Amino acid sequence: MHHQKHFGLLPLRSPFSGVRISSYMFIAFATLFMMTLTPASAQTCVVTSPAVFPDTTIDFMLGTPATTSATIRYKCTSPKKFDWVTVCAYMQTTDRNQIGSDDYSFHQLQQNSSAADPSLLAWEITDANDKPYGTGKTSVATGGITVGLDSGAFNELNVDMALYLAYLPHYRQKSVRSGRYNTTYRLAAHYEFDSTNHFCDNPSTTIGKVKPVVSKFTLTADVLKGCQLENTDVLLDFGKVGAVSATRGARANANIDVRCTYETDYQLTLDNGRNFKDGFRRMKSGKNFIPYQLYSGSGTSVPWTKVSGKGAPVNSFNSHPIEGKLAPATVAPATGIYNDTVIMTLTF
Repeated sequence: MHHQKHFGLLPLRSPFSGVRISSYMFIAFATLFMMTLTPASAQTCVVTSPAVFPDTTIDFMLGTPATTSATIRYKCTSPKKFDWVTVCAYMQTTDRNQIGSDDYSFHQLQQNSSAADPSLLAWEITDANDKPYGTGKTSVATGGITVGLDSGAFNELNVDMALYLAYLPHYRQKSVRSGRYNTTYRLAAHYEFDSTNHFCDNPSTTIGKVKPVVSKFTLTADVLKGCQLENTDVLLDFGKVGAVSATRGARANANIDVRCTYETDYQLTLDNGRNFKDGFRRMKSGKNFIPYQLYSGSGTSVPWTKVSGKGAPVNSFNSHPIEGKLAPATVAPATGIYNDTVIMTLTF
């Protein structure tokens, strides 16, 4: 039968036309199925230019956070004219080591660091209005952008979203060793056309309404090995002492504080001051001198020669106690104000 061949069916001997009815029903169902898919893909935003961050060098001893930035471009299209499109982005963590201390900070893991004591470098990222990109939780505001014009009547718009990244200062870091950190992250974005609310800090407007558009970006940072003296002017003050007290060996105590990148080895040395003689440092007042000694620790008899240490987490420091003791004098010193200057040298 000619009509059966037209539909691609095998020739049948039956005179009934039920085969043709079945064929028409099949085509009708297929057409209906295609029609239900069309609206879901009508308005879309896709990434046409992913974010590329330049490498960053970080020196925690400078006291200023290191920053970097990038731009990601979305192409938003619609067969129906639109005025505005809102794109809201958030971070998708793929590893527990990427999770920061709050909903707006994230970590970079240093390669080859131990699982028991990992090196984690903390950072945060904000949009052009200084609003942080969060974790995407419904209770957490996140960064984004709205682009368009009233009565713009667009079918296509390029949306350039700024990403400003700052590595947190040392007091918000912990176990950061020197060396290279290189990690890849996922940035997810939801979008909405002609939303009645152009702000991404209202999650009900855009977050979760459509499947997120996910892109990846990589951060590379080099943390410089460093140490610094937290208190560059350490005062050992023996106070007011009488002639008898001076001959008995008065004492004074202080601390020398050292901050370093985590587990950086360092050495702290002291010179002999300005008036060293006969194995003693000496304080001077006019032409008169009072000899003294410096000891490592309080109440010890270990002379300070060279003290070694290893950097604590960068949000803290090592404190090295130092004690000064006046040497017993055979003759009472003359009255006056005595002082000396000792230079501290930190090497790492």
